[in-house]
Amino acid sequence: MHTKSVTELRALTAQRESYRADWHDSWREKGLDFIITVPHPFPAFKHGESEKVNLMTAGFTTIFSLLDYTAGVLPVTFVDKDLDCLPVDFKAPSLVASVAYSAYDADGMHGLPLGVQIVGKRLEEERVLEGMKIVQDALKQQGIVFASQAEVAMKNDL
Repeated sequence: MHTKSVTELRALTAQRESYRADWHDSWREKGLDFIITVPHPFPAFKHGESEKVNLMTAGFTTIFSLLDYTAGVLPVTFVDKDLDCLPVDFKAPSLVASVAYSAYDADGMHGLPLGVQIVGKRLEEERVLEGMKIVQDALKQQGIVFASQAEVAMKNDL
């Protein structure tokens, strides 16, 4: 990080605020309450593997941090080693992607949760929580219910 003068810092802050205002205006024009997106393009990684994917995956959450938007993540499915394996002839579209995909292991990740990210505007936590509930209810209608480890433990203790 390079030291910035007060003038430079103020100019960067003004650019950020302008960018935030443009996003806010766009959401308002489109009538969006929240959006559903991926939090990360991969499931969880083995310890020490995440540095291979940081460059490729930062954009999925960093943009919403920059915007100071509210977000929540919830699981919607699990990795299936048979359905989610890469084709034998798979070629990553870029050097960054090839490094990231070198950490992908459908067999080793089998059973790990995959989630979606519900994103809402700044200070709209209630809408994000409502969006998460809508997704959970839709999954429940399909017979898919995710429980926390605490809920599973409590159920097993009964």
